[in-house]
Amino acid sequence: MPDHKKLDNPAWHALTETHTAFALGSAVLKKYDPAIVWFAGYDRSAADIVQQFDTVFEPGDSFFLFDDYPAMPAHYSITAFVECMQMVCEKPVPVSITENIVPLDKTDHEEMYTLVSEVFPGYYLPGTPLMGDYFGIFKAGKLVAMAGERLCMHGLTEISAVVTHPQYQGLKYA
Repeated sequence: MPDHKKLDNPAWHALTETHTAFALGSAVLKKYDPAIVWFAGYDRSAADIVQQFDTVFEPGDSFFLFDDYPAMPAHYSITAFVECMQMVCEKPVPVSITENIVPLDKTDHEEMYTLVSEVFPGYYLPGTPLMGDYFGIFKAGKLVAMAGERLCMHGLTEISAVVTHPQYQGLKYA
């Protein structure tokens, strides 16, 4: 049974488990390369996290922290709160697949970025596909739907970039 408490601090758990190769930062405050994703996480049991910020983040860096966040250094500002809903699929639902769903690879990265940027701009970066496996549906040689893995930790994987081109919505490609 996966430890759902990890979902309270998913970036930290991903960066200290499955995604350690992506981890930049210190022993108690870590971030992904900003070309991959703007997530950061910290060890909530560590003291004085605020002193670590300037060793991990560069001037001008934007980053997301999940749920609780520590006191911020005076020269940092919170520019937005993004409300998200976490859902856990505890029992897979059988679905009949009628489309040819194919694995996506580095030759598809540019088209993946273009599709997600058109449908949901700003949260998918050119390096995001490095985080996990992605799959897509092509029509007339064009990527029209995709989904993949982003934050991965032991026992839990975030499904992300579930997008369908507007001309193909309503066809159950998601």
